[in-house]
Amino acid sequence: METNEANNPSKTCRNCQAAMPEAAKYCSACSQKYTTGRISIKDFISEFFVDYLNIDAKLPKTLIALFIPGKLTAEYFTGKHKSFASPLRLFVFTGILLFAYLGIQMKAVDIEDDTIIKQLHEHVNWLDVQEQLEIAKIKTDSIFPESVAATDSLMAFVIDSVGIISDSIDLNDNFGIENFKVPILSKRDLLNDNQDELIKKYGKKWGFFEKIGFKQALKLSQGIHDILDYFIGNLSLTIFFMMPFLALLLKLLYIRRDYFYVEHLTFAFHYHAFLFLIIFFLSLTGGWLPPLIMGLLIVGNFLYLYFAMLRVYQQGWFKTMIKFFTVLFGYLFIMVLISVLSFMISFFMF
Repeated sequence: METNEANNPSKTCRNCQAAMPEAAKYCSACSQKYTTGRISIKDFISEFFVDYLNIDAKLPKTLIALFIPGKLTAEYFTGKHKSFASPLRLFVFTGILLFAYLGIQMKAVDIEDDTIIKQLHEHVNWLDVQEQLEIAKIKTDSIFPESVAATDSLMAFVIDSVGIISDSIDLNDNFGIENFKVPILSKRDLLNDNQDELIKKYGKKWGFFEKIGFKQALKLSQGIHDILDYFIGNLSLTIFFMMPFLALLLKLLYIRRDYFYVEHLTFAFHYHAFLFLIIFFLSLTGGWLPPLIMGLLIVGNFLYLYFAMLRVYQQGWFKTMIKFFTVLFGYLFIMVLISVLSFMISFFMF
């Protein structure tokens, strides 16, 4: 009589606890791949792409677990991977939600823009008026001498209204770079020529870094909205590139515990997903929330991290407190370091 392997289970699914035959790779009840709860970097990343379109069904359950400090990470460590959105996808989803909203808000803010480019348009327009009056005065002087007085009156009115407009501009006051002075430029050239054309006119003898510095000075003069949009975009990338370093810090702090590096990375992704949602909520409601409530939410982020570390890493409160403050100082150091590197790269790419 042939033995029915399905009726002789020798292992159970870590996600739904259903019985599984020894040779089975996937659970017949929930379709999760059999795992002991320990996963490799390869599986961790591939899960993000394979399961990408299934976030809607898992999102409510994932968010409920996420708002209980450490619960989502602890559940994930036990092997319940199919029940929740993957950590990387959750991190990306909440990050996009937050930074997209911040970007929209920045575009909606009415910032008084006193940029150089805006001033150039006004100045060049007045320069055109003054030049036209000068030309009219020269042309009519010999034919209609009596019109000269009228032209002079108009010129005096223009000068009295806007002053004497110069055709040159000095960018060094705001954008001077150490050991390199931006040359005095024609306002018309600055308004009408592109960066390469300006460099051909004013910087034929410049070196590579001087040309880069000049281009950055011109871009910074374009307007504060562009700068803020670029800053927000880079901030999201900065936080993303911080994750591996934060996971490494956690790995070093808990080096005696039997955790894979990717499990610390999971913890970092889950915590930042929670942080993104709190910042998103504060951004939505900050205008009418009482200061006390806002303060409690901010403090709550730190308490959440502490209790999440307690639940996930299961050490005493005193040891966890020491490691909690170590993580905070390490996080600050990593953020400053990555931000400086990001700024340096952005300076050449903006």
